[in-house]
Amino acid sequence: MNAINRNHETSRRPQCLTRLFPLALAVLMVSATPAVADYWFLGVGNEGYMDDVEGLFGALTQADNWQGGHVHSWLHEDRSGPQILNDMFWLTWYPAASDLAVFYYSGHGTQEFDWGLDETDWNDECIGMPGAMCTDDEIAAELDWLPSTVPLVAIFDTCYAGGMTGGLDDLNTLPNAFIMMSCREGETSDGGWPYSEFTGHLIDGITRSGDEYRADQWWRGGNGDGVVTLDEWFAYADRYTFGQSPRFCDTNGLGTLTIATPEPATVCLLGAGALSILLRRRRR
Repeated sequence: MNAINRNHETSRRPQCLTRLFPLALAVLMVSATPAVADYWFLGVGNEGYMDDVEGLFGALTQADNWQGGHVHSWLHEDRSGPQILNDMFWLTWYPAASDLAVFYYSGHGTQEFDWGLDETDWNDECIGMPGAMCTDDEIAAELDWLPSTVPLVAIFDTCYAGGMTGGLDDLNTLPNAFIMMSCREGETSDGGWPYSEFTGHLIDGITRSGDEYRADQWWRGGNGDGVVTLDEWFAYADRYTFGQSPRFCDTNGLGTLTIATPEPATVCLLGAGALSILLRRRRR
């Protein structure tokens, strides 16, 4: 009887190992992901778009890797261009090697004549408050003070955002940056409720939705390994954003960097993108 049991268990062992192998592989892949020491988040929401800032930061801080005392944040509302540049001093001064810096802006965006003559369309893209803006050249120059050993994620949910990387002195010159922009250089960017069109899908992408893989839906962009990378995050938001064409720029191969190891999403966060589609509004 004992011999029969041993043979029976031996015959079952390969099947059990086969079933456990994908789980073990996923655990190894997550544990092998380079750890970020500290996260630094600077968020600016102008002219009624502070909900975007709080929603995105709230989604990030629900992820496992954004827990604890190693998350530093500075959230501002209705900041002029010069004030935004001053705020960036905090973001570029304190992070050290192995940290991650995130700059997020949602609000008014415009264009003005390119006095630096570095743009092919003769226009600089600007953010801030009406009458007090800062240009993409000035933003790039300020963020360039960040040590090159610190990865930077810069996100712009604003009209004409795609032009932030369109010139010789723009954010595409930064040495270690992943820039996500809500629309093309010549497009406007929609708002919405509870979040703007693009930001709502970024919030959804922080959940496991951004990492989801389905063989019959290759455009999802995820691989199901339990982490959301920058590439997966943008791919998810890009796929579900309608009425505008998001753009990204990766200056140093940061696409495989993990942005979130997500907890299961709350009902509120899962519905953010869907509600943004139904209740979208045009930015002024």
